[in-house]
Amino acid sequence: AVCYANRAAARLMSVGPNVFGLAAADEVREALADCYRALTADPGFDRARLRAGTCLLKLGAFCEAEAAFNLCPVGAAGPTGGPSEAKKLAGNAASGAATLSTLRTNTLPKLRAATLAAAAA
Repeated sequence: AVCYANRAAARLMSVGPNVFGLAAADEVREALADCYRALTADPGFDRARLRAGTCLLKLGAFCEAEAAFNLCPVGAAGPTGGPSEAKKLAGNAASGAATLSTLRTNTLPKLRAATLAAAAA
């Protein structure tokens, strides 16, 4: 489990400013798969769960990320070692989900209507 979690961390670190687009998404997906392998080997391995949540955040799966972070015990330390890292990350994921929902329900329909009106004129 530790090896898979460490490989996931290495994959996440390899996604830097020079790796973007599909290459970055593929690397994050591979890291997520490693996290799931680690959790299969040791379901109580919170570090792997935190990394899985981080992968899900990077992939834009905010609700799934929040659920992963909320499965961690209250005192689970994250990459920065803070005692409330999992709860903080769960809040970030919830905020991302809310922002995405607002974009889908408010912003995108207005943009679509404005675009159609401009095209019709």
